[in-house]
Order: sequence, then structure tokens, then C-alpha cells
Amino acid sequence: MGQSVSISFGMLFLCTLLVGSMLYSAFQSSNELITEAQENNYDREFSRIHTSIQLINASRDPSEMAINLVIENIGTEIIYQLDSMDVFTNVTQVLDCGPYVYDRWIPSSNLGAAIISAGCYWSFTMLGDLSHNPTYWDPHELLNITITFNVTIAEQYYYYRISTPNGVGDSFIYNTLS
Repeated sequence: MGQSVSISFGMLFLCTLLVGSMLYSAFQSSNELITEAQENNYDREFSRIHTSIQLINASRDPSEMAINLVIENIGTEIIYQLDSMDVFTNVTQVLDCGPYVYDRWIPSSNLGAAIISAGCYWSFTMLGDLSHNPTYWDPHELLNITITFNVTIAEQYYYYRISTPNGVGDSFIYNTLS
């Protein structure tokens, strides 16, 4: 009887070690995921705090079917993925641009030929010194965003909002009457 009790306690001890090691590895991997998520969240918040843009000018294209917006990166963060920026307007003609425009959000021309053929899209060009890679936007550099419409833009006040890929943005009211 003494030997069977010892074997039972030994098996119970081994099972306890096995369950304990499984629980430890589960908690350890969860802890690593939480730590990584916290680091990613910190990086995003750091980027948002140091990102700032300012719309400094707007003008109507001579064709009267486009608006040019000049924006300055006044933050200290380099802005990557410029195609992922969001452009919004209150131009009512945008609602006639087909299925690619949602709630006055204007798609980027880099989303494809179907977007360009619909006639309402935006594109960008860097202004100034382009000695570096023109696919990202350094602090204090200027960016020109051209918003193209498929109709002539009526003369009135227009509202534009530009948001960077990390959600920081600026708004501008433009009067086409002047």
C-alpha cells in the first residue's frame, strides 16, 4: 500500500508540473503580446503627437474643374504613405462622382484607372527641394494636392479637410468668389 501511495503522489506531482508549465507558457505568450501591443500603441501616439500639418493656400485651377491645396508639414515627424491620406470636401458635385466617393470623401488617383475615369480624385506633388525620396513628406516641406472633379466647380465657399495616415489633419475654407 505504501508503494502505490508513493506512485500516486509521484504521478500527481508530474501532472502538476505539466499543467504548471503549460499555464506558464500560455501566460508568457500572452504577456509578450500585451507588451508588443503597448509598444506599438506608444509608437503610434508618439507619431501623432509629433505630426502636424497646415493648409496654407487654396486656388481654383483655370479649368475650373480642379482645386489646388498647398499644405505644409509643420510637425517634426516624417509622413509616409502619402497615398493613404484622406481628403474631404463639401463640394456638392462630388456626390455625382459615382460609387467611389463616400460621404464627400475623395479617393486618391493611385487607387486605379476606375477612379480616374469616374472623374473625382486627388493627386499630390511635392514642392521645393526633391533631392530626397519624393514618396515621403519631410518636416517643413510643402505638398500640393490637386482635387479634380468631373464638373465645373461653382463659385462659393468650400470646406476642405486633409488627414494624414495617422489621423492628424487640418481644415481650410476657400472662397472661389474672390
